[in-house]
Amino acid sequence: MNSFLSVFLSRLLVDRAHGHRAAVLSAFESNRRFDGLQPAERVGRREERLAALLAHAREHVPFYADRVPAGDGVTPRNAREVLSKLPVVRRADMQQDAAKFVSDDSRSWVADATGGSTGTPMAFRPGTVTPITGIS
Repeated sequence: MNSFLSVFLSRLLVDRAHGHRAAVLSAFESNRRFDGLQPAERVGRREERLAALLAHAREHVPFYADRVPAGDGVTPRNAREVLSKLPVVRRADMQQDAAKFVSDDSRSWVADATGGSTGTPMAFRPGTVTPITGIS
């Protein structure tokens, strides 16, 4: 990201509560550095992040506890292979037992919902996944 755009966007970030502005600027800087890496380095960083995400899921999200290899079973070298062996999560899976998909490491919650392209939007709230009714 060029510095002009970064400065412009940082001035728009007026919410400074809980270090939000600093966190956003830090993310911009991290992305700027990533943009400057050689292609092979970018691939390596992505594989490291994927391995870390899968390890986190194994440790903190019940649904993945027995689906992601334990210990050093996930490395940057095999992360894509591990990911390819995970089951596709379907809407019914989430509706059946939403708590299995909640990380025990969650610090905050934001209610959200799908767009409802199937005809029934699905709301996501702490520990629940429910269809939204009465929306046309």
